[in-house]
Amino acid sequence: MKNESKEYFFITVFNALFSGLLSVLLVYVLRYGAVGRLVAILIVTVFFGVYVLKAKKFSFNIDWSRVKEMILFCTPLTISAILTFFFMGIDRTFLAKLNNNHNLGLYNIGLQISGYLGIFGTVFLQTFEPDLYKYASLRQNKKVGYLLALITIMTLLPNLLFIILSKPLISILTYGKYVEASGYASVLCIRNVTTSLSFSLSSVLVGYGFSKYELFNKIIGSFAAILLYKYLIDNFGFYGAAWGQSISWMIMGMISVIFLFSMRKKLKDYNKAEL
Repeated sequence: MKNESKEYFFITVFNALFSGLLSVLLVYVLRYGAVGRLVAILIVTVFFGVYVLKAKKFSFNIDWSRVKEMILFCTPLTISAILTFFFMGIDRTFLAKLNNNHNLGLYNIGLQISGYLGIFGTVFLQTFEPDLYKYASLRQNKKVGYLLALITIMTLLPNLLFIILSKPLISILTYGKYVEASGYASVLCIRNVTTSLSFSLSSVLVGYGFSKYELFNKIIGSFAAILLYKYLIDNFGFYGAAWGQSISWMIMGMISVIFLFSMRKKLKDYNKAEL
């Protein structure tokens, strides 16, 4: 909000690197397994939480009017986040019923490798998200549009490069054992782009103050995703699931756009009132 995107970027990147290195140490080196992963997350969260509180000279104070406002605004976002986690993994639930462990393994490899490419979209979104909130709250719609385009293009480029080179890259990464996973990984890289766009549009909705519409978005999108996965997996199997991931997030983004267009009158009235 203070336009300190560089500081936000470095804290986010170091958070991810520290979390990854500590997870490797506890899970693979010290062999604590899932418990080690959870402990790593806890340590990193506490460390960076204390650092941020100290850096910002935090002092504890309760403004009950703000608390009430916060609960009303954030409750829809909390439910929205729960729904997001629900339909993000629903594809594996459908795929497990196909009883095809070979392709399920290849699908999970493609999902994991494409997830590494997804970090580009995450970093770009988290870097510019404060600016999205800022310009949306100030109703500077053109700047919001430019940021949306920038985040989407910057996310698209590395994923597009990977799609072009997916077979030789996966051959190198897996010692030539799982090249078949390249097809799934390529489709799931498209998912990275649609996911980034969807979350960016969600941030715009929240920035404009439409948290309830963000909840409606996730409710409609969750039902649409379940129906989409059911149809695509029944008819196209594992590739149907991969395309379902990509298309479901595109649907979420389209719902956000519809809500934003439906709110144009409110935004115009706000701008007139400000003038």
